[in-house]
Amino acid sequence: MNGVIHGVKGLLTFLSSPLLGAYSDIWGRKPFLLITVFFTCCPIPLMKISPMWYFALISVSGLFSVTFSVVYSYVADVTDENSRSSAYGLVTATFAASLITSPAIGAHLARLYSENFVIALGTAVAILDLVFIFFVVPESLPERLRTDQKISWDK
Repeated sequence: MNGVIHGVKGLLTFLSSPLLGAYSDIWGRKPFLLITVFFTCCPIPLMKISPMWYFALISVSGLFSVTFSVVYSYVADVTDENSRSSAYGLVTATFAASLITSPAIGAHLARLYSENFVIALGTAVAILDLVFIFFVVPESLPERLRTDQKISWDK
């Protein structure tokens, strides 16, 4: 069942990525950073509360879990051409490091405390991430660079 759910999530991500990217060109990056981080993180507290809702929300979150794409667009907005590739490298390295270290840290904390502690900590980090984006991260796409064209699948 887990494979089917993640397959659905991947398919929804594949289908929604171009649309969310186009909308972020119209409305800016910051709203989509908030939306994608929220929908990527919102299943976390449901791991223990309701596994059925967790898996349902994981599959639906695929519509909005394109944070990495929005972050790449943000990096493109705030870097010059000469430093862009190294900035992309830092983003990718940070993402890879989190994928490598997070499971080990989570397992260690679960052994020391409990699984509930790890889920609560993950939820708290997700909330802090959203608060940080909302209050600290500036919009990267100036109004003058935003497109006002209608979105079309023909392009």
